[in-house]
Amino acid sequence: MNEVKPVDKLTAYKQIQKLLNTSKVGLTARQIAISLYKSGLRVSPHRQEVHPRLTELVNMGLVVECGKQYDSDTKKIVTVYREADVNEKPKI
Repeated sequence: MNEVKPVDKLTAYKQIQKLLNTSKVGLTARQIAISLYKSGLRVSPHRQEVHPRLTELVNMGLVVECGKQYDSDTKKIVTVYREADVNEKPKI
């Protein structure tokens, strides 16, 4: 079995953006972490694996918070994320 190794920030950004881009609906940090884990791209399925990178992507304007959702595991309301539309992305 291949060992999954931690990834650098740039790789993490690309993985998260690709997943959000291919999703028809927004995803929570937990959903993103689980999906990346099941794909063999993360060492664990915990939201802490992706949440710091999500926050950075939001701060860069590449990902946006698009709603809230009830998380049945934590019994809390959590943020849903999606990739920013072309008009929402910062101009470079």
